[in-house]
This record gives sequence, C-alpha cells and structure tokens, in this order.
Amino acid sequence: STKGRPYLNVDLSAVQNAGYDSVFAPREGDRSAGGVLFDEYIVYDPAQAIPRYIVHFGACPGLWDAGASWRNPATTLGARVTVRTLTAREVNADNSNSPEVTHYNMAYAQYHRLLGSSAKAVHTVDFYESEAVTRRFQEKKAEFARDKKPIKEIWVFHGTPDIANVAKICSGGLKVGGR
Repeated sequence: STKGRPYLNVDLSAVQNAGYDSVFAPREGDRSAGGVLFDEYIVYDPAQAIPRYIVHFGACPGLWDAGASWRNPATTLGARVTVRTLTAREVNADNSNSPEVTHYNMAYAQYHRLLGSSAKAVHTVDFYESEAVTRRFQEKKAEFARDKKPIKEIWVFHGTPDIANVAKICSGGLKVGGR
C-alpha cells in the first residue's frame, strides 16, 4: 500500500525520465506523516540486487537446523546454488578467519547496525551462493561502470511473510513486477 508513503507512487518511467534507476527513501519522520521507519530502496531491475544472507533471529523455532554446521558440505539447491548454515554458537567458538565466519560476521553486523538496540539475538545466518544471480549482478555492475553510474554496493534487508519464498529469492533473485 502506498498510503502515506508518496514515494512509492514513483514508477519506472518517471524514475528513468529523471535520469535514475532506483529510489531511496531515508528513514525520517513517522509513517503516519509519510516517513519511513527504516531506509527503504526501490530497484526496478532484479539484477541490481544480490540476495545472499538469511538472518534468523529472535524466538523463531523450526526455521533453522540446530545441528547445522558450516563445516558440513554446502547444501545444493539445484542449478549451481549452494547454501551454508552458520550458527552463532559455532562462530563464537571459532577463532579462525575463515570465509564462513567472515560472512556470518558481516551479516550479523549489518543486521545490528540497521536495528540498533531493537535487534533480537541472531541464532543463525544462511549464506546463499547462486551462480546465475551473481553473474547477473556482476553484469549489471559492469554496465553501470561503463555508463559512469555509481557502483558502490549497499547492504539492505528484504523481508518476506512466507518462509517458502526464501529459497526462491536467494536462488533466483528478487522479482520486480512479477519478472
């Protein structure tokens, strides 16, 4: 719903006619006055985003495997998509600088930066790697560089009300307007 959030009424043609490819609404004010609770981004091309981490937090039993270990082989989800589950318990006990621990810490830190004191305890981080999504993202980034557009990456969070969407989003990328 765009009620009280007029920036959501911006369509792709209006954005492109103004010379942009996305919309950013900084957190300010309150939703009843048209503000947003968190910084919000609208991208119109799914290749502009690369879903990579699922952060499991708070009391959400059943959403992660308590016996999972990043030391186990990655789970394969089909055509060149893998997922590793990183648990807080393991990461906190590990003193290495492994890529898995680095991924966990980056996702954990970004989650806490975003939510601050209202952040819940992080139990698990799933790290997805999709060859197709990564390739599309890198191609879009190269296109932006050629067109002299900024290519600085920004970490954002995307919520979904249905756990069944998670693997689809991380494996195939975000869908914009059903594409």
